[in-house]
Amino acid sequence: MHREEIIRESYKKNCYGLAVRHATRETITDARQSIYQLLTPEGKAMAYDFGTKLSTNKPIRIYHSFIERCKQTADSIAEGFQGEVISINTADTLTGFYVYNPEPVLGNVNDIGSFKFLSNWFQNCYSTKDIMPALKARQQMLDFFIKTFNPHYLNIHITHDWNIAVLYSLYYNIINEDYKWPGYMHGVSLQKNDQNHSMCIEVETPVNINF
Repeated sequence: MHREEIIRESYKKNCYGLAVRHATRETITDARQSIYQLLTPEGKAMAYDFGTKLSTNKPIRIYHSFIERCKQTADSIAEGFQGEVISINTADTLTGFYVYNPEPVLGNVNDIGSFKFLSNWFQNCYSTKDIMPALKARQQMLDFFIKTFNPHYLNIHITHDWNIAVLYSLYYNIINEDYKWPGYMHGVSLQKNDQNHSMCIEVETPVNINF
C-alpha cells in the first residue's frame, strides 16, 4: 500500500499496527555502503506529514531499525503526531538482521539489482552462511509484530525496502518479480479479528499470519 492508503488503515478499528519503509533518503550508489544515508529535508517533511494524518484514536508506540534514517523517520512521525506517543524504541527485527555476511550479499545486489536478488533469495540461491533463508526472515518479522500486539496501542514499525518486500511475499509472487518495489513510506497494515492476526498488503485483502 502507498502512504495515503497506509494512513487510512490507521483509522480502522481492528488495525493495531503499520509497517512502513522509511521516508525519502539520500541516494545510494553502492549497496555495500548503504547504512550511512540520511533522510533528505523532503523526507523529514514527508514523515512529519504522515504523523499529522494518523488516527489519534489510540496512542502510538514506534519501533524502528537502528539505521539513522529510520530513527529520523520515527522522530519526525512522533513530532507530527497529534495524539499521545507512548514510546520510541529500536528493534533488531526491523533491520537487515538476516544478512550475516554483507560483503558478498550486497556486492551481488550491486551486480544484479534488488528485484533479481530478492527472487534469488526466495529460491534459496545463497549460502545460509551469508544470509538467513527468506521465509525464516519473514517469519521472524511476523512473530515480532504479533508479540508486540496490544489492543490499546497503534504500533508503527519503521523499516527498510527489503523488509517490506519480504512481507509482500505473502501476497505477491516475489520469485517472478511480479510486484512494485516498495516506495518511501509504503508498507502494510496489521489487523486482529477475534484470535486471527492478519496483514493487509493491498487495501481490503487481509492475509492470515497465524502460522
